[in-house]
Amino acid sequence: MSTHPAESTSAGGFNLLSVGLALAVLVWMSLATSVADTEGLRAPPVLSVAQTDQPPNVDGSLDDPAWQNAAGFTGFTPIGSDELSPYKTTVAATYTQDRLFVAYACPFAPHEKLEGAVRERDTGSPWHEDSLEIFLSPDPESPDDCYQLIGNWAGSIYDVHAGDRKWNGNWEFKTKAGEGLWTAEVSIPFADLGTSSPQPGDTWRANFCRDVVAGRSAFETWADTGASYMTFSQFGHLQFVGRGPVAMNDFPTADNDQLPRYAVVIAAPGDRLAIPHLADYAR
Repeated sequence: MSTHPAESTSAGGFNLLSVGLALAVLVWMSLATSVADTEGLRAPPVLSVAQTDQPPNVDGSLDDPAWQNAAGFTGFTPIGSDELSPYKTTVAATYTQDRLFVAYACPFAPHEKLEGAVRERDTGSPWHEDSLEIFLSPDPESPDDCYQLIGNWAGSIYDVHAGDRKWNGNWEFKTKAGEGLWTAEVSIPFADLGTSSPQPGDTWRANFCRDVVAGRSAFETWADTGASYMTFSQFGHLQFVGRGPVAMNDFPTADNDQLPRYAVVIAAPGDRLAIPHLADYAR
């Protein structure tokens, strides 16, 4: 099985994430303090997030009006690669005065079987299942002060704050799965991220990732973080714009299988990427 890009293995072959909280913190500190070679990596992407007056109902479906007017992107790449993923994962984000909302649409081949189980919080290894991972750093000057939210397709969650697995945020996570697509919605209070409601112009650092096990093992990322999801200096930028226009990464076309290194387009709210729905995959 492939090594997860946030894992570290000792010389003796022991997985440090599996031998207890103390070593997990050491792994995080090691990752946070290491200086990654970022030469040749793409510039950190930018996503401008608009505020909504109609927060989505967090049930795993992506049919709320809020998602049709939300900033969104696709174009994930496997860790350490410029090649576009064959899985056209789509992510969208919006916020209210009190909470951040994130939606994922995760296609997979209909004949493939999703991997992952329902289990107690902060147990197991959801990063070795079909899951999503969200990294949020509200203070752009301290991107290593990062909140990591992991949820698998079955609805199990795992969360960490700066290496502290005892931290449990009061976040909501719901999923739905159909043939060829699973979707998820995340909602987390700003207070649980140690911050107040963002003001227009505020910027966070963030990364959005997907762990794919159905059919093959793949670790896919929004930001080009090299060999690890947690190269904090390479995290993308979340720009909160209130009710202003939003920006998103330019989308590759069918005849362009590599990402542009510097591309962003501006669009008005409502002129958004179409978010896949389970009904679109019904047979």
